[in-house]
Amino acid sequence: MPSPSETSIFEKGRVAFLRIQALLGRTPGRYLYDLYRTEDEPSGYELTRAAGSWRNALLKMGVQRARPGGPRYTDEELLLSLHHLLLRTGAHTYLTTKKAAYHYKKGELLAHPATYILRFGSWEEALRAARSFGGNTP
Repeated sequence: MPSPSETSIFEKGRVAFLRIQALLGRTPGRYLYDLYRTEDEPSGYELTRAAGSWRNALLKMGVQRARPGGPRYTDEELLLSLHHLLLRTGAHTYLTTKKAAYHYKKGELLAHPATYILRFGSWEEALRAARSFGGNTP
């Protein structure tokens, strides 16, 4: 049986999770949960530590991910999104993963930079492919 403090952290986490889900219009993962939570709400780390894993934390909060693994995007969708971001930010600007994560948080990039790295092998390869995508080289 969970202790009262564990029950409290999971109840607070549930309220925060549902608030963030309504705000985003989709089910947040641990990364988005931490980006949008307030200081008085438990962090993803605290929930994971109390439950043993993020998945167990979701189960204890009584919420479910929309679909394991998140949304699936084609290479073309990812490259088009990155290509448009490069056009908006300008060709002279070197887009780092940190800057790209900021644009992802604002909803200006389809997926987190980690997705591009996993899909294309490196951030530089993703940038190279996006720059040549669609014929307009930024």
